[in-house]
Amino acid sequence: MSYTPNDDNRKFTELYAVQRLKSSYVATDSQVCISTIQRLYSILKGEELDEQAEENNPNELVQPKAPMPVVYNARLPIEFFDFIVIDECHRSIYNIWKQVLDYFDAFLIGLTATPDKRTFGFFNENVVSEYTHEEAVIDGVNVGYLPYIIETEITKDGSRLIAKEYVEKRRS
Repeated sequence: MSYTPNDDNRKFTELYAVQRLKSSYVATDSQVCISTIQRLYSILKGEELDEQAEENNPNELVQPKAPMPVVYNARLPIEFFDFIVIDECHRSIYNIWKQVLDYFDAFLIGLTATPDKRTFGFFNENVVSEYTHEEAVIDGVNVGYLPYIIETEITKDGSRLIAKEYVEKRRS
């Protein structure tokens, strides 16, 4: 809400009608919708969202049953969005959430600092912009790091575990 573009002195929210989705109501006159993927999933399913569900990523929890498939929802038609920006996309393009992204006929823009092969595969290796850690340090966005090696007997000489040998638990 405080972002001001370089080419205009007005705040982003003064330039565009922005709605942060906090319920299942999506205003048709919104130019920008901000939402969690969990909320979009619940809207498409026609269910209210449990507030705790936005905090937890079900992909990281054991699922007792298969998630409900996303089907057409006239309240949020497939052409509703022109593009979707997916923050932390390395977590949001699989399983239950992939069907939400696949539902919409929109361009997908993924943001992540930790892509893997699956992330590149999902976006067909279409990298629009790449900003390395080194560039971010030079620009003053990130702080550099210097590795500090702590030498111990084990890191210097190595160690061996003997089969069936009892190892005491270290106590604090």
